[in-house]
Amino acid sequence: MKIRTKNGEGMMIPGIPEPVFASGRGTAIGMEGYVFYTVKGRQLVRTYTKPKDARTKQQLERRKLFAEAVQKWKELPPEERREFNRRAEKRRMNGFNLFISETVKNRQKAAGY
Repeated sequence: MKIRTKNGEGMMIPGIPEPVFASGRGTAIGMEGYVFYTVKGRQLVRTYTKPKDARTKQQLERRKLFAEAVQKWKELPPEERREFNRRAEKRRMNGFNLFISETVKNRQKAAGY
């Protein structure tokens, strides 16, 4: 099997039948250090790079906003969750994602960033 990497190069993986992976980090023997994912039906692989944790003041504030939004979602009454789920269907997302998106955007706007 040949998997195309992000930069367009091919990578042969003998002995692995198609389809191979949906997503995730490689944990099979000899596959550690790779990330497998699918974009528009194409299976891609890239080497794993440990994400940089910026820990800037702005990043920490945004993480706090996100955590607060998640907590607010957990506290929402069922009828309000259903309303977000109903509105989210039109956008091909779920109510949780819509709620988090709107809450974080509104809080960022109010904070001026």
